Amino acid sequence: MEKHLFDFSKKKPYFTVSLSDATPEETICTIRNAVFDGADAFLIHLERMKEEYHNEATLKRIFAYAEDKPIMTLHYRSKEKPELTDDDLTKVQFASIRAGASCVDVMEDLFDPELGQLAKDPSAVKKQKAYIDEIHKMGAQVLISSHILYKPTAQILEHAEKIQERGADIVKIAMRVDTPDQMDEATLANIALNKQLKTPFLFICRGKYGKANRMLAPIYGSCMVLCVQRYTVNGHKEKPILRSVKAVYDNLNYKPYGEGVNSDEF
Repeated sequence: MEKHLFDFSKKKPYFTVSLSDATPEETICTIRNAVFDGADAFLIHLERMKEEYHNEATLKRIFAYAEDKPIMTLHYRSKEKPELTDDDLTKVQFASIRAGASCVDVMEDLFDPELGQLAKDPSAVKKQKAYIDEIHKMGAQVLISSHILYKPTAQILEHAEKIQERGADIVKIAMRVDTPDQMDEATLANIALNKQLKTPFLFICRGKYGKANRMLAPIYGSCMVLCVQRYTVNGHKEKPILRSVKAVYDNLNYKPYGEGVNSDEF
């Protein structure tokens, strides 16, 4: 199956629909509805599906309904499946790539579970890099993700650069913000990441004051908006609805004026 990769030189931001459906049939229906709602890409939570669906044939059937849109898969550790090792998770991700996935979400503490979600053990980091190299050899991209508590801008930049060094095609940091001051600082961090990182990045906020950032982060440089086609029992309740994201960006002119345009005339 042909892979349709993220190309941020042609499209930014991507409206990426996150799916947490439990069965292939539900996932296909969400994908088809989202295509007609204007989705640009999909992020499928494989840990939400039963293991019987974690096979190349089933995933290939699901992915076929995404047409020419990039498909990213993730398989995080879950409380429902504590017996699965990190190596088990990677095997499922390899199956998804063979089935046609464009990109995989790699946990930043893969092979070295750590509260701050930044692997430190040298052997784990080496194993991560080998895993990422193998994904690249298979023709897929890598988003490396880290979910953290609040950090000031300088520490966010340091954290992001470490992720970038691991071989990420996309750097993702999801930070918790619970006060207005933290939200202000998060906006400054987004701007700083845009100036400093060489790699496309997704910086999103969660927590009490994270909702606005999820919608508006691309204005300050993030490469996509993670949204949902609809709210479901298993899905994320903080992510914005795709149709609301489309409504905002279809009516928002935030990009710089082109050469020769005198902005003072407007």
